[in-house]
Order: sequence, then structure tokens, then C-alpha cells
Amino acid sequence: MSSSTVLLKDAIYTLLNVDSIFASIPDGTSDVRIYRDRIPNGVTYPAAVYYVISPVRDHLLPTRRDRVQFDFYAEDPDEVEELADLVNTILQRYKGTVGSFPIIQVVNDNEFNSPAEFSTETWRKTIDYIFFYKI
Repeated sequence: MSSSTVLLKDAIYTLLNVDSIFASIPDGTSDVRIYRDRIPNGVTYPAAVYYVISPVRDHLLPTRRDRVQFDFYAEDPDEVEELADLVNTILQRYKGTVGSFPIIQVVNDNEFNSPAEFSTETWRKTIDYIFFYKI
């Protein structure tokens, strides 16, 4: 994985590592439960995980456009939607610098819902974002 992809993952975590994201979730907690690459066993829901699924280099400009998938999980379908909406409010059309990492723009590219998983009784929503950024 390229160093710019690692920097993007760090920037996303910093951008979303805000206690207020979870303050309005019905369980009343403000614990940040957004993970990179995988959710650990025994996690408290609601939670989210994100990973870069297709990094793409621009061959003409010093920019990249990486597709980042977010999976949102909760034991209630309404909580999944609420968490996804909260994160989308932060990310959709975001432009700015996180630390020293310059994000040109973030665009919601695709989203879909999944039925509850029988083994864990959790609901899932997936949203793909395209992150355009300078390298």
C-alpha cells in the first residue's frame, strides 16, 4: 500500500474522530467506534469500518482519486441509517486540509443496505466515497 493511501486513511480517521459524531446515537455514548480496515471482535455497536478499495493515480496531475468503502453496523436498522447519515454529513463534498493532508473533494459514489446478518443479528449499510486529493 502506498504511503499516500496510508496518509489518506490517517486523514479520514482524524476527520471522523470527533466525539460529537456519536453523541446523538440512541445508546447515548460518545465513544468513537470508527475503525480502519476491520472491526475488532466484541465491538460495541453502532460502529463503522472503512478501507481503501481502489486507489487510482492520475497520470497527468499530482492527484489521486481513491475509492473508500465504509460499512456501518448496528443492531437496529434505524441506528445504521443514523450513523451513516452523520458520517455522510461530514464527508459529502468535504474540501479542506486535515493536518497537512490536502483533500480536494469527497463525493458519495454509491450506497446500499444489507439485511440483518443472521449470525450476529446486525444490520449493515455500505457507502462508497471517492476521495480526490493532492500527492
